[in-house]
Order: sequence, then C-alpha cells, then structure tokens
Amino acid sequence: MDQGLTYEFRAMASPCRLRIDGVAARDASAARAAESAAAEVARIERKYSRYRPDSILSRINAAAGSAAPVPIDEETAQLLRFAAQLHDASEGLFDISSGVLRRAWDFRAGRLPTPDAVRAVLPLVGWQRVRLADGHVALPEAGIDCVFHLAAAVSAECEADFDLGMRSNLDTTRALLQACRALGTRPVFVYASSLAVFGQQPGGAPLGTVHDDSLPTPQGSYGIQKFIGEQLVADFTRKGFVAGRSVRPMTVSVRPGRPNGA
Repeated sequence: MDQGLTYEFRAMASPCRLRIDGVAARDASAARAAESAAAEVARIERKYSRYRPDSILSRINAAAGSAAPVPIDEETAQLLRFAAQLHDASEGLFDISSGVLRRAWDFRAGRLPTPDAVRAVLPLVGWQRVRLADGHVALPEAGIDCVFHLAAAVSAECEADFDLGMRSNLDTTRALLQACRALGTRPVFVYASSLAVFGQQPGGAPLGTVHDDSLPTPQGSYGIQKFIGEQLVADFTRKGFVAGRSVRPMTVSVRPGRPNGA
C-alpha cells in the first residue's frame, strides 16, 4: 500500500511537515520536490521575516519616518501591490500595516490588551500611509519601539546640589515618560537606575550581598531619586503607557579624563 512521503523541517521557529501522497515513501523525485519546497520557505523567511535585521521588511521598518524611501525588487513590489488590492477589495479589513498592533499585546502577561491600549496604537495602522512607487516604498510615520534612559546627574553632585539632582533625575525622567506616553505606542522603556538604591543604614552593619529580594534602602539624594524614578517607571507600566524595565547597574569602569561629580 502506498504510504506517501513525509518531509519535516523548521521554519519561523516552528516545526513544519510536508506531506506528499500518491508516491512511495522513498521516491527520490518526491524527496527532491520536498527539499525544494522547504528551501523556498527558508528563502522567503530570510527575505521577509521581521525578526531578521537584514531582511527587506526590517529595512523598510527601520527607515520609517525618514526622508529616503527603501528600494525594493519586483517580487516585493508585486506582494505590496497585491496587498493594496486586498485592502481595497476588503474595504480596509485586510491591512498588512496592522502588525504594529502586536505592541498592545503582552503575551507574557497572558491577558488581552485593554481598549485604551489598542486605541493608543491605532494611529500607526493604515495602508493609506504607505508610499509605494517606482520600485521604492516608504513609511512616512515612524514608531518608537524602545527608549533607553541613561542620562542622570551623578551621586556626589546630587548631594552637593539638591536642585540639580531633582531636575536631572526626577523632572527629566518624568518628562521622558510623559513623552513616551504621548506616542501612544507603549514603547519599551529601559531605565538605568543604580545600586545606590541600596545603602547602609546609619549605625547598621555593612550592606553585604544584595539579593533579588533585598529591599531598597537609599541613604543619599542620588539613590533616593533613582528609586523614585523606578516607581515612576513601574506606575507608567501599570497604567499601560510604557513597557518599563528598570536595571540597577554597578560601576564597572571609569572612563579616562577629568573626574565627574561622582
């Protein structure tokens, strides 16, 4: 009895299986056809995966908001023209620009996004914003996926100049968070806090080893300001304005030149 041929491979980080019926399990020509099909899948993934920084799709997304359109080959142009036809035929229901909605879904949290989170990212959705002409494509509006907040006044100068520390470490952090909130895209917000949120209590024992469950005990203006910044990031994250990540790096190196206020 003819069992057919089964060919297994991986694509898009998932196991795939190709089944060819009507041939022998060891049919050489069927095996070559299956290999060719898997190779074509791999080629398409290399070319169009948004998870590959060298793909044409990643280059188009990276150029969003810039003045220069991205050159595309005829295969990509045909795909985009077909997407435009489907967009028109479905009266806008088929829209390949809707992929940006993934920013509203936090799959790690295991819950659906709130209506406000979806509404916040909707301004970036819309095929009518895509500019396609003469072998080039452009996305005039840029979205911001991630913000790294590294700027700060440092420890000793914060202790010496209280107002400087408050302006640099609190007011600036809050203003940047508000700017990210105004984007409406819930960007990842990486906040560089500090081990200064941990401090030796007056008259207490040396701090010792800091563990994951060690409670912050800042003892100076800089550490207190950094800890307040962490709470701001946490609250903006709780409200769905950003996807906050606070890190507490130690001093691992000191750049050459004149010493700063630390």
